[in-house]
Amino acid sequence: MEPAQPPACVVLLNGYPGTGKFAVARALRSKLGDTNTRLVDNHLIIDPAEAVHPRRGYEHKALRDVIRRAVFQDLKKLPENITTIVLTGCLGQNAEDVAVYAEHVEIAQARGVPLLSFTLTVQKSEHLLRLQSPDRVHGQKTKLNDPDVIETIMTNNEILDPTIVVDKGSDVDFRSIRHHLIDTTGLTVDESAGRILDMIAPQQQHQQWWWCASPA
Repeated sequence: MEPAQPPACVVLLNGYPGTGKFAVARALRSKLGDTNTRLVDNHLIIDPAEAVHPRRGYEHKALRDVIRRAVFQDLKKLPENITTIVLTGCLGQNAEDVAVYAEHVEIAQARGVPLLSFTLTVQKSEHLLRLQSPDRVHGQKTKLNDPDVIETIMTNNEILDPTIVVDKGSDVDFRSIRHHLIDTTGLTVDESAGRILDMIAPQQQHQQWWWCASPA
């Protein structure tokens, strides 16, 4: 069976660490087909900065910004045959992360396609199990796996809701972006990716994307 091909779009999977963003993004890319899809996981940007400037201080953030903007500029210029760009992030409800979110929107605007924004969630008991999974603990990426650290992050930081404008200086009207919550509790990675694909791929009976026609 040929991979499902939705209309061209940029897909952002956002959420706290351990909610399955990268695993779901990889499964989504597999379903869409590697030839026409690009996946940029946020750790591709975080990890080089962490290697040079550990502990995420000012220098780390500055280098991360440089890397992200360089990567995003190239994403804007990819040829039209690259129809889907899948991005992951852990963006919170604060002015700094809203500005980064706006950079994601600008990729879609530059390519003349919609941005489809998804927040991945998971119930706490399953979240704790995922944080301690061997793949996460022993993987190559600098992923957080300490439950206490994650608990502190989740207590002190709210995940970005793009329907709420917190940066009035931004040129992006986040309220015009279609945003979806995906509860991954009890779902396999493939099932979670399938739910997202159902929202972005054209259905047999109705091919219109009226609900995401405005990229902002």
